[in-house]
Formats: sequence, C-alpha cells, structure tokens
Amino acid sequence: MEGKRQAKDLNLGDTFESDSYLVTKEEMIEFAKKYDPQFFHVDEELAKEGPYGELISSGLLTVNLGMRLWLDSTRVENGWVGFKTELTWVKPVKPGDSIRVKSKISELKPSSKNPNRLKVVFDLQALNQDDQVVLEQSTLCFTYLKKDSQE
Repeated sequence: MEGKRQAKDLNLGDTFESDSYLVTKEEMIEFAKKYDPQFFHVDEELAKEGPYGELISSGLLTVNLGMRLWLDSTRVENGWVGFKTELTWVKPVKPGDSIRVKSKISELKPSSKNPNRLKVVFDLQALNQDDQVVLEQSTLCFTYLKKDSQE
C-alpha cells in the first residue's frame, strides 16, 4: 500500500488537490449515450438549439470524474466508504475542459458505533482550467483505523 496515508495520520483541515483530467467530447458522448441520453449531451448539432447552446457533459460524468480525482488525491490505506453526499452542479463541463479537484477535511471524529471507524467529512470542489467551480460536494464517509478489523 505504498503511497497511501494511514487514517490515524489524517487531521481536521487537511487539504488535498488532484491532478487535472482532460474531458473529451468523445468520452462525454459515449458516457451520455449509456447513462444520460439527453440531446444536449449526445448530439452536437441539436445541442446548439438547447438550453446551453452547445454540447455539455452529463452531470453524472462530472460527479464520476470528481470521485475518481478525489480518490486519487486522498489515498488512504483502508479505503473510503460513503454514507451521504450533497452536491451542486455549479457550471457545465464542456468538451476540452480540464478538471481537477480540491478537497478539505471539515469534520473528523471516531465513530460512536465502531471504535475502528473514523468518520470524515470532505468538502470538495471540482474546478475547470480557468479555476471556475463546476461542482461542489460535501461527503460524509468513513475509513478504518485497522485493516484487520473491518466490521
């Protein structure tokens, strides 16, 4: 598990930042055709007549990319298990946008039900190449302090 943090080393206020990820038109369309086939996600010509005036990413793809970038930047030895997420799509992601994630630990405490669990709240922002926020998210999750007792 080289390069991963141990849960005991996490602190309130810790911040994390991911690498950037280039979102391609092809990836946007392929994802949307499978999971969110609205015309402004899958058809470049029809999208010009739609509410955004151009092709935009499915918000679900934006959330998935944000999740991956967040996981890559917060690498913890025993993984993260989600409880609850609140999110807001702030600005559409467009073909060619480069997305990165910044996150901060805003709450950190032992679980009252399991002393091996550490409850963590992350406040997250996904930003494009112009530092414009495209997604805001607050996620309550937990990780295990000891790998051998994940109950």
